[in-house]
Amino acid sequence: MTDIKNFYATGRLTADATLVTRQIGGKDTPICNFTVAVNRDTQEKNEKGFPVQKTMWVQVGLFREYATKLAPYLKKGRQVIISGDNFEPDFWTGKDKMSHPYIKVTNPTVQLMGEKPAAETGEGIPAVTEAPAEDENELPFN
Repeated sequence: MTDIKNFYATGRLTADATLVTRQIGGKDTPICNFTVAVNRDTQEKNEKGFPVQKTMWVQVGLFREYATKLAPYLKKGRQVIISGDNFEPDFWTGKDKMSHPYIKVTNPTVQLMGEKPAAETGEGIPAVTEAPAEDENELPFN
């Protein structure tokens, strides 16, 4: 079996992200948590011959300045791409007493997709890097 080294998925947030502050290493550290639903086709076919889709759940944790910058934009229904190399498969037990898989991803790169929700105003979509922004007056777009 080949070890998977990188994780990459596109999906939608199942709820608004939560932003909390916790003590890590003696310092107050912002942490942003959210869950992404990722639909994937299976080998199964429905009665019309189309692939049956199953949902994979991805639990994401962001830290520090990256967490505080992105949290306001991570609203229910927002489409995102997440990628990273710090991930771990796990299972949760549903009300049906069945075990369901999900993936935990820590501090991935998050790319916001699609239209901004109507509630978003102000500065627009933040950069996904920690690099300082260039002069906004020089950018060819808003």
